[in-house]
Amino acid sequence: MNEIIARNPCLNELPLLYNIWDSIFGKIGRESFFRLFFKPELCAVAEINGSPVACGYLVPFGDIKDSKGSASCAMIYSVASLPEHRGLGLGSAVVNKLNSIAGEVGFAATVLCPSEDRLFNYYNKLGFFDCFYINEVSYKNNALNHTPLKASKIPAEQYISQRDTQLSGLSYIKYDVKIFEYQELLCEETGGGLYRIGDFYAVVESSPDNTLWFKEFLYPGIKESLSPDDNTINNVISTISQLFPADEFILRFPSKPGEGRRFGMLAAQDNIRSLNRTVNDFSPWYGVSFD
Repeated sequence: MNEIIARNPCLNELPLLYNIWDSIFGKIGRESFFRLFFKPELCAVAEINGSPVACGYLVPFGDIKDSKGSASCAMIYSVASLPEHRGLGLGSAVVNKLNSIAGEVGFAATVLCPSEDRLFNYYNKLGFFDCFYINEVSYKNNALNHTPLKASKIPAEQYISQRDTQLSGLSYIKYDVKIFEYQELLCEETGGGLYRIGDFYAVVESSPDNTLWFKEFLYPGIKESLSPDDNTINNVISTISQLFPADEFILRFPSKPGEGRRFGMLAAQDNIRSLNRTVNDFSPWYGVSFD
């Protein structure tokens, strides 16, 4: 078996990184991601015979916040291997390298969102634990009753300001503005955007199977109740359905610790102890994950 070497990429290897990206996602989000986030020192590749065949990226995410303080975190994103090289341990080598880079750079934690439920056990073996949970509800188009609200697309800066206001007092990841700038660009490519709908805020994104995702749904009183009432959801979805018709609408919003569906994982860096209290005391809201 050929030796697997994990390292930072060279700039002249960008076409190889594009090829790995395209083999998994197509070209969706690629140009925007590399323009906003790519730095060779925050990327890891796994090579066989001198050529990168797997890679992943470390994205400065923001701070995990609660009432007692905050801790910086980075997201491990887009870990992928070329199809013909899967099952060789390349993904593990990339993740371990990215975790090492995160510690060297000074992040208190790394977070990630497994693309499949079976991958939670896989990442658990690499030092991650379940930390983020979501409520996820689905509505069919034929079950909606339309009560129109005013809906308007808003820029990333305005969405982040409202997001921080609504989530203040809860445990959550306070994102860097670039995260929502990228999410906004993804929404433009697929259909959707960052929206204010009445007094509600949502990241709306279409998918090819005629499903409309509310990747994050924030509403007044979210600190008092983590379950919006059905009438509220009905009105919001009915309004958005006029802009983006779909067969199914799926909303994600915060969950109580350990309840709802597990969504994201976290690994604390051993050299930064300030996060120990944080990860033991609460399960924060992850938010969007570019999934």
